[in-house]
Amino acid sequence: VGGVGAVYIFLMYSIQAVFIVLAGVIPLYAMRIPFASLLRVGETVYPPAPTNLEGLGDEP
Repeated sequence: VGGVGAVYIFLMYSIQAVFIVLAGVIPLYAMRIPFASLLRVGETVYPPAPTNLEGLGDEP
């Protein structure tokens, strides 16, 4: 029974360690990447909807 508890504790600590590493690494990458490039990627991935709606509205 003790072995199962030890494995559970080990998993919980390893998951916490992964979150701590991600929390430390993501801001570093976010600082290195310019914010304008992130906006540009967002525009390419999600095209603006109003232009598409206008194009559909112009059709008879």
